[in-house]
Amino acid sequence: MTDPAGAIKVNNNGHASQSDWVLVGEGSLKGVTLMVSRSSGEVVSLSTRCCRDDDRFDQVPDLTKYPALAVLDLHKSRYITEFDASVLSMPHNLRRLLLSRCEKLCAIAPSLGTLTNLTELNLYDSPLVASLPEEIGNLTNLKKLTFGGSNGVTNKALKALPESLGKLRSLEELNLDSCKALRTLPESVGQLKKLTTLHLRACKQFSDLPESIGFCTNLVDVVFSKCTSLKRLPESIGNWSELEDLNLTKCKSLTVIPDGIGDCKRLVHLNLRACSNLESVPVTLENLPRLRTLDLTMCDSLKMVPTWLVGVSWRMDPLDFSDRVKAQKQLAEKKASMEE
Repeated sequence: MTDPAGAIKVNNNGHASQSDWVLVGEGSLKGVTLMVSRSSGEVVSLSTRCCRDDDRFDQVPDLTKYPALAVLDLHKSRYITEFDASVLSMPHNLRRLLLSRCEKLCAIAPSLGTLTNLTELNLYDSPLVASLPEEIGNLTNLKKLTFGGSNGVTNKALKALPESLGKLRSLEELNLDSCKALRTLPESVGQLKKLTTLHLRACKQFSDLPESIGFCTNLVDVVFSKCTSLKRLPESIGNWSELEDLNLTKCKSLTVIPDGIGDCKRLVHLNLRACSNLESVPVTLENLPRLRTLDLTMCDSLKMVPTWLVGVSWRMDPLDFSDRVKAQKQLAEKKASMEE
């Protein structure tokens, strides 16, 4: 490794470690923290989290002399406007690219597609990023994609995701919270067979889901809370055989829940709180053996509820079905023992 000028070794406080932290004191990487592998002497991680404002980049510096770099954390690099992967060595070892809180970042160059070893891409709280290049489909090892904002930091620029999203066959987590202009997901989303987590909180323009979403059969945790324009869920959600949590809080345009939800046999928590235009819930909910809670609080337009809910104070409190689940489990165990 070529040592950066002014590198200062940071004390590990006696803790066992396979690497050392180095704080760069001057030069193009001033203020940056590097992690150096003890075995190889190579820089494996670079972080701007501890940089003072005067040291933050206007553009990402040349990093081609760090071929072993596995983590590039440009968190709070508030003055960069574009990320171009050409600043990295090729071939490369980059696994994690963190571009969170890059407040002026608005362009991701097509060269992103060259980062084929990437497992995580984080664009959280970078509100001006309006698109991802089609070349993102080359990132076949990507497991986690975070694109959106926290409370008070919304992305109003992103209107659509590229159709090449479906090529991310290793993707497990997709977080699109507070993407205010996003209207739907590409049809290719159904090709994400390993997807377990899908979060779209407060995507106010999000109005529809493609039928192909039903092919994402490994989904466990799905959140559409505060998607106030979401009008329907496709019948194909019945294919979500691993689903445990479905949160539809404050989906004010939703009027019905498809019958297919009764095929989500692992569903544990269903939150419909403040779905103010919801007119009915399907009778097929009774077919869910693991359902523990159903929140229908403030669903003031409900006209029809299944007969098995009649007499329960479903307008006031979340329903707790823990006893029913316990009884069904005991019955199944008794039946199994009798068969033996």
